[in-house]
Amino acid sequence: MLSHVRKILVLAAVAFAAVALLQSAPALAGKIAYVDFERAVSQSHEAQAAQKRLQQVYASKLAELQRQQEQLQKAVEDYEQKKLILTDDARGQAEQQLYLQQQTLQQNMMTYQQEMDAQVAEELQKLDAKLRNVSGAIAKERGYDLVVDKAIVVYAGADVVDMTDAVIQAYNSGK
Repeated sequence: MLSHVRKILVLAAVAFAAVALLQSAPALAGKIAYVDFERAVSQSHEAQAAQKRLQQVYASKLAELQRQQEQLQKAVEDYEQKKLILTDDARGQAEQQLYLQQQTLQQNMMTYQQEMDAQVAEELQKLDAKLRNVSGAIAKERGYDLVVDKAIVVYAGADVVDMTDAVIQAYNSGK
């Protein structure tokens, strides 16, 4: 009987604590906002300028890769026309040359892509850090207790503010 009374008292205490916590939850939450950093990056003037700059830098490399691809394609077409009249040795040598040319082109394309990806990642990382600093400054100025990236938000109630436009505007204006 005594253990049954203890269980009831413990359950009552837990229920009381849960009700008290639920009643104080809005006060604990504070002001919350989110920023869509993906949109902020894409709409920032700096990102657009960086994209143009990278396209200019890699345009000549891309043109060179296209030239190599056209050369390989022409070499394959030439080989296809001549392969019936070539000796076995000449045919093997031509196929080996085409294989090496194709491998070189693939390696060059992979290198190009890796270089481009690294440059883009570096630019995005710098820009992301700057945008996060701007969002932090705006949050402090407006008295927000918490700002999160929209990418991790599952649900945002009516009291949660979208600061994305303010961040974009402040960043683009240089504030």
